Order: sequence, then C-alpha cells, then structure tokens
Amino acid sequence: MLAILLLDENISPNIVEELWNNDVDAVHIRDRNLLEAADHEIWRFASQESRAVVTINARDFLKLAQRSDRHAGLVVIPSGGTREAQLSFIMTAVAWVGSSNSDAGFTNRYIEVGENGEIVLTRITCRDDRGTQQAQPGLSAAKSGAWAERRCFPGSCVCAIRATTPQARAC
Repeated sequence: MLAILLLDENISPNIVEELWNNDVDAVHIRDRNLLEAADHEIWRFASQESRAVVTINARDFLKLAQRSDRHAGLVVIPSGGTREAQLSFIMTAVAWVGSSNSDAGFTNRYIEVGENGEIVLTRITCRDDRGTQQAQPGLSAAKSGAWAERRCFPGSCVCAIRATTPQARAC
C-alpha cells in the first residue's frame, strides 16, 4: 500500500523528495499554499485528498481526528528533530503500517513515533446513530514490550497499543 501523506508546516519541506524516493506520496502544505492555514483547514484539505497528516502538533490534530467519522490518518513525530531525524521518524511510521497486518493503512489511526522509534497507535471508533459501538477488529500485542488498552468515552471508543516491534498488531 502506498502511503499518502501531507506534511504540516513544522515538518521540513526538504524531505518530500526523499519520501518520494522511498515510494511515499508526500506533499508539504507550503506547496499547496496552506502555510499559516488554520489546523482545521489543513485537516479538511488532507481529508479531501485522502492524505494522512504528519505533524508535531498532536493536541490540535487529535481533536480534529476524534471529531471525524473517517479520516486518512494522523502521524505525530517528535519535535526539534533534524530533517534526517524527521525523515527517519516518518519512515518508521510508514514501515510499521506496512507491516501491521491491517488493511486499514493509516485510515482512522493516530500514530505517534517516539524519540527511540517506538510506535503508539490509537484507532478512534465512533458510535453509530443508535449509540451502539461500531465493530472494530481485535486488539493484540504479539511481542514483549507492548501493551494494549481500550477506553470508552461518551460518544467514542479508543483503543491504543504501544509497540516497540513492528510485529505488534493493532486495532
């Protein structure tokens, strides 16, 4: 599956070419005239193009993801990294999604890459019109160093997995 990404303003635009060289369809908001655009405008653009947003801005974009019935995904990497570090973090997320045994790809996933390359994955599942939880795939962690958690809140259910290995499967 080809990863399709939109890089937020806090990600170096200079890594776009290298991402393309690694079979990742990536564009930077600068190249779409979205510099200084509000987060909800960037989110809407990403949704229209079915692109997962890559950012260091977890808080605001997570709120937008939680309000979306379906989204192309959200990838959060550590702040303050060099271009090379940013590229490495993004490629870690792409590689993990490619090996996660799920057809979902980035869809409806919040993926956070830690400073040491660990992956935190959250899949947001909303409730349907009747207030019943929609079905979602099972959640399991295949290797040591992983934990899984499922929490339900009014209006949504969130399951998360922290994995330090690409063999961990997520919801």
